[in-house]
Amino acid sequence: MDKDEDTPVANKAADDVMKNYATDKSLQEKLGKIYEQITAGFKEEKATQSKNIDEYWDIYNCELGDHQQYSGDATVFEPIVHDAIEARRKRFTGMTFPNVGSNIEVVSEQGDTPQATLSILQQYVKKTNLRAIVSTLFLNGDVEGQWSIMPDWKRKERTITMKVAKDDGMDDYPDVEEQTIVDEGPEVTVIAAQDLWVFPSTVSDIQDAEIVCVALRLTDDAIEEKVDEGVFLKSAVKKLQKDAGEDQVKWAEKARSGEAGIKIKAGQKFALVYMAFAKLKLNGKKCPAIIYFGGSNNVLGVIKNPYWSQKIPVISESVNKVAGSFWGKSMVAPVAGLQYQLNDISNMGQDSAMYTLMPIVLTDPLKNPRYSSMIMAMAAVWETNPNDTKILEFPPLYQHALTLRNSIKSQIMETMEVNETMLGKAPAGRKNAAAVGQQGAEAMATIGDHVKRFEQGVMNLLLEWFYELDMQFREDDLTIIEEGEHGIKATLEKIPPQQIGKRYWFKWLGADKAIGAQNVQQMIGFANVLRGMGPQVLNGRRLDLGPLVDFASSAIFGPTMAQNILIDERHKLSVPPEVENEMLLNNLPVEPSPMDNDTEHIQAHQNAAQQTGDPTGVFRNHIVSHTKAIQAKMVQQQPKGNPGIPGQGGQPGVAGMPRQGAMPAGPRNGAQQPPGAISQDSMQDGQAGMRG
Repeated sequence: MDKDEDTPVANKAADDVMKNYATDKSLQEKLGKIYEQITAGFKEEKATQSKNIDEYWDIYNCELGDHQQYSGDATVFEPIVHDAIEARRKRFTGMTFPNVGSNIEVVSEQGDTPQATLSILQQYVKKTNLRAIVSTLFLNGDVEGQWSIMPDWKRKERTITMKVAKDDGMDDYPDVEEQTIVDEGPEVTVIAAQDLWVFPSTVSDIQDAEIVCVALRLTDDAIEEKVDEGVFLKSAVKKLQKDAGEDQVKWAEKARSGEAGIKIKAGQKFALVYMAFAKLKLNGKKCPAIIYFGGSNNVLGVIKNPYWSQKIPVISESVNKVAGSFWGKSMVAPVAGLQYQLNDISNMGQDSAMYTLMPIVLTDPLKNPRYSSMIMAMAAVWETNPNDTKILEFPPLYQHALTLRNSIKSQIMETMEVNETMLGKAPAGRKNAAAVGQQGAEAMATIGDHVKRFEQGVMNLLLEWFYELDMQFREDDLTIIEEGEHGIKATLEKIPPQQIGKRYWFKWLGADKAIGAQNVQQMIGFANVLRGMGPQVLNGRRLDLGPLVDFASSAIFGPTMAQNILIDERHKLSVPPEVENEMLLNNLPVEPSPMDNDTEHIQAHQNAAQQTGDPTGVFRNHIVSHTKAIQAKMVQQQPKGNPGIPGQGGQPGVAGMPRQGAMPAGPRNGAQQPPGAISQDSMQDGQAGMRG
C-alpha cells in the first residue's frame, strides 16, 4: 500500500483534517461482519420487498407482465392505479406547499421569533427545490410504502472571469479578473426503499437502529470527489477499479433509470458502494462512524460521523405503519390483483369490440364462384343468392366488459382513498350542493391526515437538519431576503454563520395553513363575540385584538403582502435627514416616518436638491411625501365626533357593522354569504394552525 496515496486530506466541509480508519487492523474483523450482515440483508431480508416493489413500479408505469391471465390481440394497460397515485401526489403536494405565505414556524426557547433563522430556512427550501423533491417523495411513498431522504451539505467552488476597470495613474482601461465563487448549501437526496437497509428491522425510529446502510451508485467522477475529500482511500479506489467485473465487486446500472427516459450507454458503469452507519471503536472510544464498502475485501473508507449532532443523516418514515416493523405497506399492494384483473377484462372487451365491428361472411364457394370479387365498399352489389351467403355477427360482449371495468375501477379508487373531486372531475350523476360539499370534505379529511403525518415524520426533521447543517458548515455570510416581523418591511440582509446558544423547534405548516382558512373565519366570528363582552365578564382582562389581526392578515394575504397592508408604526423610527439624503443619492427607497420632523426634513432635502441639481427627481418626490405627511397629521389633529356603534336592542347603528356577539351562520331568508365563505357543513378542523 502506498502511504502517500492514503494521507488524510483537509475536508473543506469540516473543521479539521478528515482521518480515515479504513486501514486500522483492529477494525477489520468487525468490518467484515458488518459487510456480511449488509449483503445478507439486501439479498435475503429485502428480497421479497424488492421484488414486490418492482411489480408495483411496473403497475404505476403501466407495463404488462407475467400476472396477466388473458393473452389475445389487445395489449392495453388501464392506467387506473397510475391516475389514482398522480391524483394523490398532486393533492398532497399542493397542501404541503400552499401558495400563500411562509410554511415554516420557528419557536425559540426564549419565546421570540428568530427571523434570521426563519429566513435562512425559507431560502434553503427554495434553493433545494424542495417542492419537486416532496412530490417525488409522495410518489415513492405510495408505490414503495416508505418516505426516505438523505440530507447533506454540498460546497463547490468555481472560478469566474469578469470585466473590471483599472487605473494606471494616467488613464482608466478595461481589464479582466478571475474570482472564486463558493456555492454551498444543503442538498436532499431521495432514497428508494430498495436501496435502504435497517437493522434491526423492528425499530420504529431509524436513529435507534444498530446499522443503517444506503446503496450508492457512484460514477468515476463522484468517486474522485470522495478521494479529494479524504473519505475514500486512493489505494482502495484503485483496487475497486482494477477488480471491476469480478464477482466480489459490485458494478450496477442505475436503478429504474429508464423511467425518466435516460438510457444507460453501453460500457458506462456505476460502482455500487454500500454506505453504512454503525458504531465502531475508534481511538479506544466507541462512537458513530460511516463505513464505505466497495466489496467483501475492499473497505473504501471509515470516518467518524462528521455531523455535530452525531445523528444518522437519513430520514425515513413509513406511509402506512405496520406494527412491529420499520417498513410500511405500499398503497398499490391491496389493488395489484384488481389492476391485473381489470387489464384482462379490458383486453377481452377490446378484442370483442374488434370482432363485433368486423363481422365474418359465410359463403359456399361452389354456389358462389365470384366470392373473391365481393369487396366491401359503399353501395357494393354482390351477385349471389342471398341464401348462399350470410353474415355472422359476434355478440357485443364488450358492453359487459365495460360494466365490469367500471366496477373494478371504482373499487380501486375507493381502496386508494381517491374520489372524483381529487381527480378534478365533476361528480357523476345529479348531486346537490350538500352532497358535493360532503364529498369535498371527505377528500380534504383524507388529504389533511396524510399530509400531517408526512410533515411530522419528514418535514419537521428536515428543517432541523437544514438548521444544523447551516450552523456547522456555512463559513461565509449569506445574503437573503429577511421578511422581518409582521408590519416591518422586508430587507436584504447578510447573515453571518450562526452560533450555538439557543434551542429552536421547527414545524412545517402546510396542512395547517391549507385548512386554516376556516380557522380564520371562526376566529373572526369569536372575536366579534369577545367584543360584545362587558368588563364584568372579562374579569380584569384587557381585550387586545392586535395578535388576531396580525395572524389573520398573514394567513390570508401572506407575510409579504400583509406587511404592506398593516404598517406597524411602533417600529418606524425617525431617520436623520442627512442619512436620508445619502440614501436618496444612492437610489434607495426612503419613506417618511410618522415621527419625522417634516418641516426640518423638507428644508434639508431642499438644500441637498439644490446642491446636486436633483437630476432624477428623487428629492422632489420625497419632499412631496413629507408635504402629504404634514397634511395627514393636521387632519388627525382635528376634533372628531363620537364614533358610531352597532345597532342593538332596537337602536339604530352604523350600516355594515355586525352586531356584537354575532357568529358566522348559514343563509337566512334567502340571504347570500359573501364569496369564499365556508359552509358550516364543510368545516373540518377549527383548530387548524393552533396545534403543536
